[in-house]
Amino acid sequence: PGNLKIDTSPGAFIVTEVTHTVNKEGHYSNEFKGVRAALGYIPVHRVKLPVTAPQRATVLSNADPEGKGRIQVQMQFQKYSGKETNWIRVLSPDAGGTGHVPKNRGYVFIPE
Repeated sequence: PGNLKIDTSPGAFIVTEVTHTVNKEGHYSNEFKGVRAALGYIPVHRVKLPVTAPQRATVLSNADPEGKGRIQVQMQFQKYSGKETNWIRVLSPDAGGTGHVPKNRGYVFIPE
């Protein structure tokens, strides 16, 4: 707790990555990664693109506390840990609007 004090500065850095974490008690922490500012450029970060695909889940609740038509589900990979998602939107065909029909286009089906 308190401020971090160091006697000598390790130099100037360019932050390339930061991870923010808040635990259940509300304590905040972070972790930084960076390169020395004298390097003059940020090295290319080679990131694998995530694989996206539909996933099956079990609907736990459709009683959205904010009345936004969201649902709470448990994904297959969350099943054994007892975890669940936050309130998430439902994918619906033809939802949204266009320049000709600005609203009330499409439909939303809330699963039970």
